[in-house]
Amino acid sequence: SFRPYINFNDDQRTGFDIAVNYKKQLGDFGFQIGANYTYYTTKATKRDDTNYADKYQYREGKPLDTVWGYECLGFFKDNADIQASADQSWFGQTIAPGDLKYKDVNGDGIVDGGDVVAIGATERPNLIYGVGLSARWKSFDFNVHFQGAGKSSYCIQGPSVYAFSEKTVGNILPDLVNGRWTEENPNPNASYPRLSYGGNANNYRASTFWLRNGSYLRLKTLEIGYNLPQK
Repeated sequence: SFRPYINFNDDQRTGFDIAVNYKKQLGDFGFQIGANYTYYTTKATKRDDTNYADKYQYREGKPLDTVWGYECLGFFKDNADIQASADQSWFGQTIAPGDLKYKDVNGDGIVDGGDVVAIGATERPNLIYGVGLSARWKSFDFNVHFQGAGKSSYCIQGPSVYAFSEKTVGNILPDLVNGRWTEENPNPNASYPRLSYGGNANNYRASTFWLRNGSYLRLKTLEIGYNLPQK
């Protein structure tokens, strides 16, 4: 039956900001220190989740921009491990040793779309902060500003991560594939699954294997100046 699109979703956003500044002058020397802190949360308070059979897949009640994917259990060790594990042929890829093995969350013996779960925080950071310092002594001045973000995660992806997914076109990040899984070195802690030419429908999808922490702290600006005298 036909199901028309309607404006059904409802979201909730809450948060707060804090900013603190301190300024002091001591003769020819003066300085100012400032800091800011922003924290907010989001929530999908109403969603049409009738398409999901299991409640763990419901978007309602979850933060907006939540990262969804598969829980990776590591690599398939050998053919015996493949036969003893849940069937992953749903991806349309012939599974081989060195491929990523996913958790059968609903326990039906098949890894498919019903096993996608919330695997990380939100893609957009829920926490943003900064610290700055400026100082002046006679004709010299100095400014520095640090900026950071937290409570976020994301899955790395794209042609530079999914080796040979574009076949003969595209670059490959060496720090990933240099530690890859091989038959000669079946490292259970390898940095990359077995290489596949033309892409891999099983390995190249959002999962905890590709999940990264999006938090960071960076030096955003650094300035040192000197004011020339009028004469």
